Parts: sequence; structure tokens; C-alpha cells
Amino acid sequence: MASCVRCAAPLPPVLHGLKTIRCTHCSTNQPALTDQLIAHLDFRTEGTPGFHTLPQPSYEADTEAGELIARMGPGSKSALYTVLRSHDVFGDVDLSVTLRVIEGLEGNGVDRPGAYGGLSFRLKDVLCYVVTVTTDGRFSIGAIDQDIHGTRWDHLVARAPCEALERGLGAPNRIRVVANADKIRLWLNGTLAASLRDYRFRQGKLEILVNPRGAPCTLGLSDLVLAEP
Repeated sequence: MASCVRCAAPLPPVLHGLKTIRCTHCSTNQPALTDQLIAHLDFRTEGTPGFHTLPQPSYEADTEAGELIARMGPGSKSALYTVLRSHDVFGDVDLSVTLRVIEGLEGNGVDRPGAYGGLSFRLKDVLCYVVTVTTDGRFSIGAIDQDIHGTRWDHLVARAPCEALERGLGAPNRIRVVANADKIRLWLNGTLAASLRDYRFRQGKLEILVNPRGAPCTLGLSDLVLAEP
């Protein structure tokens, strides 16, 4: 069953030919996925079909709440660590997931963002697009690219504030990315936060990410929906 891109509540059945559907919980209108749905992980059962976990972090499935809990050690202050990775390669995708930093380093603005979660898409080797959301209500979109000097981070949107984001440890935020050819659109809690064009990467794997910022961190993820755009 598909879920609302804003509140993650289950959506009603889609009538034949219907292009949009309204969430009965929060009244958000959104595209009807129907045949475009590729995978839906609600984490209410064991396993992550279509995705795999890694040796680190450690995992715990809260099947009653429908949340996968990932516990990460301190790690590097600047490194992104993979929580989930897709088995398959995708080009154009509509990917949404709810993330919350349950425990970890709290941020206090641009100078110290604190622990944060995010996702990457069109990942090949280390090259990919990355979306991150911090606990102090900021988001960024970047590309991990390379040149003759090695890999580099290119800012597409640099730590921009977003009023739609919930703030603080434990606050859930719904991230939705629609990548279609060279157009990338980002929704945060149902609000369109960014729309841009960049076509340096065409296809690759998908990842859910966490940066503990040098302190132990716990990330919760729920209701992952993957569809064709």
C-alpha cells in the first residue's frame, strides 16, 4: 500500500484512471503511484527487500512502530555512512523516506550542523547526488564528483533553511526526491523545497545515509517508497 508523501499515512485505493489522490489524514494531494510503484518498505516485517544493510551500523527493527533503527559509532566529522543500499541500479526515480535523528550531536546552525541523515541517488562507485537534512531545519543538495585532483563536493543547494522541516532530536522529516532525466525536485514534509537541473550522473544505486559528526548517533527510518517518476 502506498503512503502519503507528507504524513506517511496509508493512502486509499486508487480508482482506475485517477492521476492524483488525496490523503484522508492530512488532505495532501499527490500523484497516484499505481503501476509506477517499485518497492515499499514499511519495516513492520523483518527484512529490507530490494535493499541491503551493511556490517556497520548496528540495526534493530521496531516492527510495531514500523521503523528501522540504525546505531552508529562516532565516525568521522565529515564522512557520510551508508545505512541502506539498493541492490539494483536506477536512473529516473521517485524516492521518499521518513528520517529522524533519535540520539546524537545537536546542531546550532551553519557552524555546527550536528548529526544528520539523508539519501543519495545515481550512485556509481563514490560519485552520486546527495540530499541531507539537519536537526536545525536546514537541507542541502550536492554532487560528489571528480576531476584530475580527485573527488570533490559540488554544492547545488548549500545548507538552506526550510520552514517545513521539523527541528530537534527525534523529530521526523519526510524527504522525497524525484529525479527525471536532468531535472531534480526535492520535497520536504510535502513542501517543494528545490527544483534544479543537473545531468552529470545518469544512473546508479540508492542509499540512505547518516553523518554522526564525530559522536555516537541513532537514526530511525520508516516508510521507504520507491517508484518510477
